[in-house]
Amino acid sequence: MLRDNLPRLGPIRRALLVKEQFSSRMDAYRAGSLPPAFNPAMAGGSLMDLGVYPISLAIHLFGAPARVTATGVLLEEGADALGTVVLDYAAEPEADTTRRAQPAGFEVVCLHSKTSPAGTGSAIAGDHAVLTLDDCQWPQQIALRGTAADAGGTAGADRLKAAADAVQDLSVKRSGPVLGYELEAFCRLVRSGARESELHPLANSVAAVEVLYEARQQVGVRFPGDPD
Repeated sequence: MLRDNLPRLGPIRRALLVKEQFSSRMDAYRAGSLPPAFNPAMAGGSLMDLGVYPISLAIHLFGAPARVTATGVLLEEGADALGTVVLDYAAEPEADTTRRAQPAGFEVVCLHSKTSPAGTGSAIAGDHAVLTLDDCQWPQQIALRGTAADAGGTAGADRLKAAADAVQDLSVKRSGPVLGYELEAFCRLVRSGARESELHPLANSVAAVEVLYEARQQVGVRFPGDPD
């Protein structure tokens, strides 16, 4: 759905992908406990738990970035509570059909937080329209805003204003547990004998892990299995 509608945006200029969710373990942490969610010895922290979703979505839509820049706020024990990861797509893409050429300077800003309540939406903006979504893990409320969403019906200056304000609802309705869709897709791949998903190939997962590792190094989050 999202990738299919990207061409309607025109040249993409910026993107903001957000995954924020106040942790149910935060109260225990503030009371002096060290739950796994905030324990670096157990790979806890916001980046690995929540940051993976905007980063994986960016790679799904645009491929592996040319450069990664990350900042974050560390808790006293060393896990991160929130942060920002900027994925730079300014370089010319390689000969890879899964990537889309973007104007120089195109960046994806990925925000993640375990100390903020959900509420900040995500957006991908181009010259002709903006694609907005309520959640980059399981998006349901999706909309296309701008001239690309205009269905016509007026003329002249009024048409231009109406086109700029046009909204097309692309929302997705689901039934049943959200993980049921993932299980259904997995079973379908196993039955067909496929070794990986064409929609989410292994290379994208590897690229996401590499971005997460680089971001952790820049922020200063260390896990027991990290090389010295």
